[in-house]
Amino acid sequence: MIRKNKLKLLLFFSYNYDLQKWHESGILSREINYYEELINKFGIEVTFLTYGKVSDADFLPENSKIKILNIFKKKKYGSFLNFFYSIFFILFNRNISKYDLFKTNQNYGSWLAVISKIIYQKPLISRGGYDLFHFKTQEKNLFKIACSYIICFVVYKIADKVVIPSFFYKKFIINKFNIKKDKIYVVPNYVDNKNFKFLKRSFKKKLKFVFIGRLEKQKNINYLIELFKKIPMNSLDIIGFGSQNQKILKMITNYKNINIINKKFNNDQINELLNKYDCFVLPSKFEGCPKILLEAMFNGLLCFTFKVPNIFEIIGEEANGIYFTNNIDKMINKLQNLNNYELKNIVLNASNHVKKKFHINEILKAEINILKGLNDKKKHR
Repeated sequence: MIRKNKLKLLLFFSYNYDLQKWHESGILSREINYYEELINKFGIEVTFLTYGKVSDADFLPENSKIKILNIFKKKKYGSFLNFFYSIFFILFNRNISKYDLFKTNQNYGSWLAVISKIIYQKPLISRGGYDLFHFKTQEKNLFKIACSYIICFVVYKIADKVVIPSFFYKKFIINKFNIKKDKIYVVPNYVDNKNFKFLKRSFKKKLKFVFIGRLEKQKNINYLIELFKKIPMNSLDIIGFGSQNQKILKMITNYKNINIINKKFNNDQINELLNKYDCFVLPSKFEGCPKILLEAMFNGLLCFTFKVPNIFEIIGEEANGIYFTNNIDKMINKLQNLNNYELKNIVLNASNHVKKKFHINEILKAEINILKGLNDKKKHR
């Protein structure tokens, strides 16, 4: 449905992020495709406010309809100056007033969206793939916890709508920030069926496992290494980059069944990559709504995770995957007795669950309802 006067949406990137960083992390095509679909199916005009320079637009596909508003033109400064420059950009760039709606991509960096709403009096959607305060409480750094609470508190209070990916986060935000429940919308992450196909697997005794993600403490890679040291008949590929890279390399030196692959894959390549494996592992201590888990489930991999908030809403009581146990020996026994599980049913249930609840078309419908609802409310003020 095409509107004569297109609804104009301005998306605020996370602090210090631009299209180049999306490209380098391999998520560029996945993130862009979502907004291209929003443009093509619903006639929305979408502009990205990024921390990139003019050359940032070079990372868009040739025929992209997405527009770019760069905070920096030709040059960036130091981290301290970049922060204040970005605020001055908002204060003195009156072109921002032409947009109908503002939306954050994550909590971190949402202060620019808050300032814009206050100045230009446009509706604001606070969107986050995770709650920044919840993540920082897991790190035990009091300064970061305090800062993240202030950021989240301000944006949740000032935003017209809060969009988060799970019911756990809805309860968390209501309890921690005293936000009214009717202001919060649960809109999970999505899988684009154009890029992912279900592949049947036999699940023989020698299984090929894969982890794909950031190599950070949060991901709990140590657990995987200790586990696979004791099950040499199965192989594990650890794919990604992060601060734990060198530590992991040292830990796996003498184990041929465990490999680390420091190679970046674009989201368009992930389906082909997943086809090489039987099982996907995500041993994180905490998560939001991980897209790579949804993609692995859609593809037909047998997925292993810990039973943590948010993940439970995806896996359930092992209906769509299998949970790790904290005890390594018990987990080894669990892996050795996988034949006790209806594995083919689990992976089929998982794929169907993702298709039904996390399909991009369903998420786009939820998004457009929120956008139009806010825009219509604005018109009747």
